[in-house]
Amino acid sequence: MNYTLLATLAYITAAIGMTIYVGRVLRIHGMPFLEEAFQDKPALADAINVLLNTGFYLLNLGIIGASLKFTVAANTLVEAIQAAGYRLGIELLILGFIHFFNMRMINKVRKGEPKYRPTPPPATAAT
Repeated sequence: MNYTLLATLAYITAAIGMTIYVGRVLRIHGMPFLEEAFQDKPALADAINVLLNTGFYLLNLGIIGASLKFTVAANTLVEAIQAAGYRLGIELLILGFIHFFNMRMINKVRKGEPKYRPTPPPATAAT
């Protein structure tokens, strides 16, 4: 049995399944953060949610595809499990870092927008 092929197929299956699951969770549970950050612009919050989700899928599938270039040889079933786990672990670390970066940016937007913007004083005519 070719354990390298088994490891690669296990990795692809787990990575794509994880991508779909995590993408859905982030889309659903990330929306309240965006709605709060853009209270006066609900259409913008929805558009940003779709764009972030699309970017997540593109980035994740790109990492999966790029990682296939680097073969991790496996001669036993244990090595196959280790190889698949290693690839999946690297992918999760990269995506976790990017996720926290995105959350930090959303949090900055939430805190940076004042809840109340006073109207500027009327301009006086220069005479």
